[in-house]
Amino acid sequence: MIHCKLTFLGHILRLLNEESAKQYALYIPKHGKRRRGRQNTTYLRYVQQLLGDNEGLIKESQVTEIAQDHVGWRKLDDFYILQISFSLKRIH
Repeated sequence: MIHCKLTFLGHILRLLNEESAKQYALYIPKHGKRRRGRQNTTYLRYVQQLLGDNEGLIKESQVTEIAQDHVGWRKLDDFYILQISFSLKRIH
């Protein structure tokens, strides 16, 4: 599932800047708190966690820059697939 999410996100982030999908892919609302019942994690925060950044040090512009390198993004995606399969082997 992570493979599909990273592949799709890479595709969206490589679109032209004028595309609405790219503008809202890593959108962070500037206004106050979320309503009751809404999740606290933004999509950018979720992507940071997928990329292994649990402290939120990777910025939106850096994620976009990483995605522009198609081969590098693909290697990153493959790395997480290997990491997940390794952790599953350790469980069994």
